[in-house]
Amino acid sequence: MRNKKNKSIFSAILIAFLLVVMPVYAAGYLAYRWGITRLRNEIALSQSAQTRYYMQKFHSDIQRIIKQQSSVSSDRDVIMLSAFGEDFTEKNYPSIETMLAINRIQARLTTIMDSNDIIENVTIHIPSINKSIHSIGSISDLTTEAYLELKNIYDKREEQVLFKDNVPISIVTS
Repeated sequence: MRNKKNKSIFSAILIAFLLVVMPVYAAGYLAYRWGITRLRNEIALSQSAQTRYYMQKFHSDIQRIIKQQSSVSSDRDVIMLSAFGEDFTEKNYPSIETMLAINRIQARLTTIMDSNDIIENVTIHIPSINKSIHSIGSISDLTTEAYLELKNIYDKREEQVLFKDNVPISIVTS
């Protein structure tokens, strides 16, 4: 009889313990699940806001690049070289005015390149002097391929031309 009494006391204590602990455990589990769900939602909202910010920043950077590109195309030195520049070679040296204009254009291109992290190099092609002026400090001959590609883009009436991997690409059409 004593064994049965011990079992009933043990059973009663176990049942009482489970009746007290199980609701606390269930409440803890529900709070944990609620916290996980809330945290996931907050992370998703944060990532969405961050993505929206970077997209807006990227869009404003592109707009600023387009404005800078337009301002370079109407630059006094660029117009002067385009209209009155003469092709020069190793045998035919350029005038001092031409070299000073090229240096000012290079400085402006370097400023544009340094104004944004997504720009690796800025190049302006001036067919009248048969040269390409790069922001990284070099002046090269205008290649036939680059000239024909620029002409092709111009013929399509696309105004803003950007280059990627030495291939002209257009990002804004008229």
